[in-house]
Amino acid sequence: MNIPKTAWLAVIIATTALTAATVPAQEAPKGWEVAALPAINYDADEGLGYGAIVELYSRGAGGLEPYRFTVQPTVFLTTGGRRDFTLFFDAPRLLPGGWRADAYLGSERQLASPYYGLGNGTAVDPGREEDEANPYYYRFGRTRRQVSGNLQHGLGGLPLRALIGAGVVHNTIDAVPNDSGTTFLAAELASEPAEPLPGGYSNFVRGGLVWDTRDREVGPTRGSWSELLVQRVDEALGRVRPGRREARRALDAVGVRLARVRALAELCVAAVRSAAGVVLARQRRRAWNGHRASRGRNPRLLGIRPGLLPRLLLRIALLR
Repeated sequence: MNIPKTAWLAVIIATTALTAATVPAQEAPKGWEVAALPAINYDADEGLGYGAIVELYSRGAGGLEPYRFTVQPTVFLTTGGRRDFTLFFDAPRLLPGGWRADAYLGSERQLASPYYGLGNGTAVDPGREEDEANPYYYRFGRTRRQVSGNLQHGLGGLPLRALIGAGVVHNTIDAVPNDSGTTFLAAELASEPAEPLPGGYSNFVRGGLVWDTRDREVGPTRGSWSELLVQRVDEALGRVRPGRREARRALDAVGVRLARVRALAELCVAAVRSAAGVVLARQRRRAWNGHRASRGRNPRLLGIRPGLLPRLLLRIALLR
């Protein structure tokens, strides 16, 4: 017996509707949830890496959203000596009065952080990369320990939160990791014995705003999350006074940013002048029909010097 396709479609729709009616709505998860992943990688400088990333969520008896609090420990080790131990705590529904708290505790030891000198004009010797007597020549070791915390509170009925926080950060620099011959950083420090050793405390306070329109925090499907923060590192908070090296590095970074801003500003001005010039050219072409073609192709009529826009684009490409 041949059954029409429309009949099969009606049966499928009816079965689907019956199934949907008989399956109860999924309830919000309650209690504890645990998620874990292995952390495995390989790096030529640090060797084989192994560890674990764990996330624990407490939603309480009522299934609080996004969660009552979460604890996220991470352990990562390598055969080359790297040691990372971090712990993140976030409590959006634990404190009364709509307050949200988060904290971070971490100790990260890295033995192969790259360093090729200060500024873009530093000469690099490719042969040093293959120097077996000094395998870490363009590397240095760094141990970073940090404790920080933040408090957040909603502002009115907007998806906007105010944030205040503080942290204590200490960096220890090892110019010759694993006692592996010598390094470029060790040579620079030896040439400037009066220069203080890098590292020390860089404690901070910060404040700002958090804009969060995500439909849910764990696995969002729409919305956005943005922060606007101002952070202050000051000697009164335990900051080590920077030497000439750190000051020069900061000035180089600021100079590069200012150059990028200037280039972008010139590009915007050129684009505006070009757009205005096009409009003016069209008006003049309508008024001066006899000179329409020649004026329409004159680059100076557009309010922009010939070749300015390509040069600006090239400058931005080089700065990037």
